[in-house]
Amino acid sequence: TGALGGIDFSSDGKRVLFTQDVSGEENIQYRQLDTRIFEYTIASSSTMEVITEKGEGYNALDAKYSPNGAFIVFTHTSNDGVSEKQIRCIIREPEDNQSNFKILFTNAEMCNWE
Repeated sequence: TGALGGIDFSSDGKRVLFTQDVSGEENIQYRQLDTRIFEYTIASSSTMEVITEKGEGYNALDAKYSPNGAFIVFTHTSNDGVSEKQIRCIIREPEDNQSNFKILFTNAEMCNWE
């Protein structure tokens, strides 16, 4: 249950990113209440949540792998559907115990890397 989206394959084809509203909400307005990012590993058939530090009342949407696979980029926004959107970048292996994400853009829509 819950809205699904943000499907993206890793460059090596071994993993898949997707988003899911874990609240289970499904409505005709497509409002999402608690959408999180997950990574599915094909070889092991395992799924794990990607930690986004999104906070209660926010959604992590439109997840994409960077072309080199080192980062995951996603949209962070309130679940009200009208608030400012931020494009954030998750550093897959942070160094020196620093925060694992950076805000790339505010008031922005998701980019499309080709």
